[in-house]
Amino acid sequence: MTGSRRRVAGFSLVEVLVAVVLLSIGLLGLAKLQFWGVRHTGSAYFRTQATQIANEMAERLRANPGGVVADAYALNNDGCRPAQCSTLPVDCRKETCSPDQLAAYDVFSMACGEKGAGDEAGADDLLPEGGMRVACSDIGAGKRRCRVEVCWDEADAQDAESIVVLEVVP
Repeated sequence: MTGSRRRVAGFSLVEVLVAVVLLSIGLLGLAKLQFWGVRHTGSAYFRTQATQIANEMAERLRANPGGVVADAYALNNDGCRPAQCSTLPVDCRKETCSPDQLAAYDVFSMACGEKGAGDEAGADDLLPEGGMRVACSDIGAGKRRCRVEVCWDEADAQDAESIVVLEVVP
């Protein structure tokens, strides 16, 4: 059988290289998708923490209308920023407090945590560069509207500072 060629079945080297390149591109796309998913999961976690802090603060405002009327909840009137966590207020869980003392305790607890700096329970600990602002204003008929802002810095966010705003009429 001279001069006859037998046809060989299989893949050529070029076909294998094309398949490897296409597979590599697909795997790189999946890696990028995973990266973005992890990145945005962290952002969602911070937003959830901030929303919970704002909701808890709103509940505390509703529970102490005397403190709201006396404007004792005012915090950082010039903008949302981290609170000063060095001065511990009266612990209203253990002592009877006036509406003003309860407001000071509520603000401190939500901004700094129950024990202050480093207890990992306030906005300053749960959020990177976490801060709060609480401002109440009269809306007539003896009622007040309070605006609770919880802010934090995200290193990977485009505008760097993120904020959750909640307005409530206690």
